[in-house]
Amino acid sequence: MKIRLIIRKFTTYGGAEAVAYRFARFLLEKNLLQEVICGKNEIKDFPGKIIEIGFLKPGRFLKTFSFQSRVKKYLQEKNERGIVNFTFSKVPGCHVYQNGGGTHIGFLASSIKAYSGLERFKKRISRFLNPINYYNPLLEKNIFYSSKRIIAVSNKVKEEIIRYYGQELIEKIDVIPNGVDVEKFNYKIKLDLRPEERKKLNFSNKDFVLGFASSNFRLKGLKYIIKALKLLPQNVKLVVAGGRNHKYYLNIAKKFEVSHRITFLGKVNNMVNFYSSLDCLVHPSFYDTFGNVITEALSMHIPVIVSQSTGAKDFIVHGKNGFILSEIEEREISLLIRECMNFNPDFSVNHIPSDNEVFHQYISVAEQSLSQEQT
Repeated sequence: MKIRLIIRKFTTYGGAEAVAYRFARFLLEKNLLQEVICGKNEIKDFPGKIIEIGFLKPGRFLKTFSFQSRVKKYLQEKNERGIVNFTFSKVPGCHVYQNGGGTHIGFLASSIKAYSGLERFKKRISRFLNPINYYNPLLEKNIFYSSKRIIAVSNKVKEEIIRYYGQELIEKIDVIPNGVDVEKFNYKIKLDLRPEERKKLNFSNKDFVLGFASSNFRLKGLKYIIKALKLLPQNVKLVVAGGRNHKYYLNIAKKFEVSHRITFLGKVNNMVNFYSSLDCLVHPSFYDTFGNVITEALSMHIPVIVSQSTGAKDFIVHGKNGFILSEIEEREISLLIRECMNFNPDFSVNHIPSDNEVFHQYISVAEQSLSQEQT
């Protein structure tokens, strides 16, 4: 058996993309990689075979439609036996679909809550006019029913698939959470790096440092953490990683007179250094099918505060290794941060799977999908 890995953008930046890249490396080491099919390749030193087929742009609709069409055509031309088509992107007719993004309907229903008032109204109008919001549900239905196996990265994703696309899909869904590179994200490394990283950011031993990391500040609830700072002691600081433009959030911080307690880092290439400076990671997301930052932080023995809408809440035992918000609201966030400042976390309550464990499960699912095809 060989595995053909499919991902629209082959890169190390991004949740699903980072997992796909690490899986490709794993397959290469095991001599199981046939090739990587991608729309865009950003990995210049990957020793395996890469087929870059491109996609049309601008806009999500053109990118999604053109990429899945080109991959579908490529696979029809190949059609080899003994090759498992394993996709991380929306492509129908593959053996295995690793669903790291949940369902489009679920995303629309939950993510709109990140907006309020006139902004919510405008967002509803723009979504109504965007063809991707009509195309994606149809494409997803095709994918779910044409795939041999579906990997859901959390129970949240599994429940969404069943809710929106049918109970009959339950038999082909395997829940396999994203793994963590435990050689990279671990407690010992944190202890070694912590003094220097906190010094770089001008934090003292008396400071309680919160971390937030995302490429989408609005969806992941940064505004509510900023508002919560106003309700917390002056020694509580916030470090923000990621995002494209922090000016809007800096203005919110100035309005609440907490801007001097927030450090915006921009895009962070070395997340290990980022985590090492933290006392707590806060992730009040309105929609997150998993949230790799959660398990990476837990792997480095950093307690986390997450929303009910975060798939990786599966790994949180409330009051033991972190806390789960009952609602995304600044007072609730501030109360749980105070609890986090005064408790002794127990990180033995849940096992965080390594990449190695997860990728072996992927291979097992791939073998199962191949046997289903042969029968």
